[in-house]
Amino acid sequence: MQKLPIILLGAGVLLAAGALIFGWFAFPAIIQSKISQQVRLVEGGDTWKKWENIPIPIYMSVYIFNITNPEELKEGKKPIVEELGPYVYQQKRVKTEVEVNEDNDSVFYKQPVYYHFRPDMTNGSLDDVISMINLPYVGLAAKANREQGVVRSTIQNVLMEEYPDTEPLYTLTVDEFLFKGQHLPFMQYLAEMKNEVLLPNNTFGIYYNKNGSDTGLLEVFAGVKDSAKFGNIASWNNAPNVTFWEDEYCNMINGSDGALFPPFVTRDRILPIFSPDLCRSLYLTYESDTEVLGLPGYRFTLPKILLEDPRTNKDNECFCTNRGGQNFENCPKAGAYQIESCKKGTPLVVSLPHFLDGDAEYTEQVGGLNADPAKHETVITLEPNTGVLLRANKRIQMNVELRGTRKFPKLKKFPNIIMPLFWVDESAELTETSADRIQSKLIKPQEVVGTAMWVIFAVGCVLIIIGLIAFARGARSSSAQQKF
Repeated sequence: MQKLPIILLGAGVLLAAGALIFGWFAFPAIIQSKISQQVRLVEGGDTWKKWENIPIPIYMSVYIFNITNPEELKEGKKPIVEELGPYVYQQKRVKTEVEVNEDNDSVFYKQPVYYHFRPDMTNGSLDDVISMINLPYVGLAAKANREQGVVRSTIQNVLMEEYPDTEPLYTLTVDEFLFKGQHLPFMQYLAEMKNEVLLPNNTFGIYYNKNGSDTGLLEVFAGVKDSAKFGNIASWNNAPNVTFWEDEYCNMINGSDGALFPPFVTRDRILPIFSPDLCRSLYLTYESDTEVLGLPGYRFTLPKILLEDPRTNKDNECFCTNRGGQNFENCPKAGAYQIESCKKGTPLVVSLPHFLDGDAEYTEQVGGLNADPAKHETVITLEPNTGVLLRANKRIQMNVELRGTRKFPKLKKFPNIIMPLFWVDESAELTETSADRIQSKLIKPQEVVGTAMWVIFAVGCVLIIIGLIAFARGARSSSAQQKF
């Protein structure tokens, strides 16, 4: 009886099979269990601390479209814009009014955002003078066009009789346009007439009075009971959906706020994100594998279908609130959507920067635009095991719908176009310290186990081969002895 070959074969099979079972099944299960325990919001835990006081630096880079030919625009000519910036601000986000709801496995919070100007990262100065659309003026004119009777006549009286020198185009500094704001006497007059607050301190700036403000009360799932829900928004201002749109689909709140994502990311996953500033949920889809600070990641981008023309994509019909009839005459074409329903009637339109992936009409109507996916697409890169954000660039452009109207002589000759105002790149990237921690606690152990698995598997295969050779030799020796 050949004991040695059998022992070698048995040991080889055990080693090879054990290595594969541990490497392909047992170890991944252990890793998944560890990640599930870590990636959840438990008060006092490591994830909680990083969520409550975000350690990653977040930057907001603002690019402004300065109108270089304002007088020609007033006469109905094609506007030419010059992109200025970026004007960079570093954000600080800290959770406040945090309350845990264990029954729903969720956490309520508010998130004030503080902005600190970074002149060292800025191209230009806050004192730069720009020519810009007077948004409050255009917004009031648009409201007058929609309304009848007293409302229309009141607005016409304020803009044409009480403040005849007010212009739909004006000059101001970048600081006034963004955070400092500019006091508008005609808005103060109208507010006093209506006995209501129309603008804070009757002052307008894109981010005026926003430093230290929040977007409302958010509720996110903690992921303790179900890691697949980790970071997803359960409600906003105590409501499970929004009411800006005319359809249940468009009013749905889906996904996270863009900071937390469930673990175990696959390439076929859709990443839904809810943005209070944009009044809706969006989603990203997988584009490619990539690497950030030595960590493997999955890169996700906004698909073109998300902003397709509502005339061809019925799912986008409910994002057009000023349709202009059954044929959607007033709806933006591909690459943009209206948000006037959540911006007090101001005819604002959202798009990607420089109308990336948008209809060619937009760039034909405005000179000075040049879309570049590398600079202008929205991108999120996640570490696939933990769902940790490796790098993100949320790039959004704000525009205004200009419409010539005889009801306001100063707007009579204006072209009917979507006029770009500015675009913003909110960016964040994992710090090297955090990347090293993931590398040492997750990636390297997987590499070590993977290498060990194949080494042990190879040893097992060698033992099996040696055992088979020994068995064959023993069998030949036994056969030869039987012949004699």
